[in-house]
Amino acid sequence: MKTREEDERNTPKYVFIDDYPWPPVWQPDAVRSALRYEPDPDDVFVNSYPKCGTTWVQNICLELIYGKSPAAGGQELLRLSPMLDYVGAEEVKKLPRPRLIKTHFRYGQMNFAAAGKILLVVRNPKDCLVSYFYHHKAFKQYEFENGSFDDFYDLFVHRANQQLGHADYFDFHESWLPHLDDNNVLLLVYEQMLLDLPLAVRRIAQFLGGAAKERADDPTLFSQIVERCTLKEMKGNDSRFFPAEILLVLTAFQCIEHELRRNIPYNIRGR
Repeated sequence: MKTREEDERNTPKYVFIDDYPWPPVWQPDAVRSALRYEPDPDDVFVNSYPKCGTTWVQNICLELIYGKSPAAGGQELLRLSPMLDYVGAEEVKKLPRPRLIKTHFRYGQMNFAAAGKILLVVRNPKDCLVSYFYHHKAFKQYEFENGSFDDFYDLFVHRANQQLGHADYFDFHESWLPHLDDNNVLLLVYEQMLLDLPLAVRRIAQFLGGAAKERADDPTLFSQIVERCTLKEMKGNDSRFFPAEILLVLTAFQCIEHELRRNIPYNIRGR
């Protein structure tokens, strides 16, 4: 049996705001204002459980809605499509409309019924688990550098000791199940996007309508958008999405990812 000290050492660090776990750099005022956010009818939300494809879909939406991809330096993505609970409602309201907003919220956490469009992205839980584990190992704010995969697995699957930040994977998806057929919700499956990205981009454009649909209807523009939104292209241009200080962490982390993956049971590694 683990001692209390061992449990604490092998549990990621979170900040608890109103008894709910959030990433350690989140601020109470921003979180509370985000949960009270009242969407405008043309707001577009990209929502998923963490590590399930939000940045990918954000990039597609930026191309379709605004006709641009994030500029080098990382600030363009953060500026054009911020995370609501990180920056707070007041900052999001300053954005020009239509707004493109990133969240990892369960359905009942804010007034999604009033949102214009919601792109809900889901991913195989074992792949999400492994990616979220890497995420916690990479960022020192979680103080989980020495945490094992077994420790993280227990939190993710068995919900041992506490929930992970941004809630429980299974609770998150259960909250959205009754709303998959809502008129303002489009369900996107990460694995299906991998198999047929052009189809996914067309579905997103059709769902968004307006300028997004017009761009997708132009064969030349559509081909360019799909090419710029492949994972290969995005991974080769990380500076479009992440500030320099985060890129340093990601680069160092990629060097140890293979070694970490060797210590994960084969049947849980994903592809």
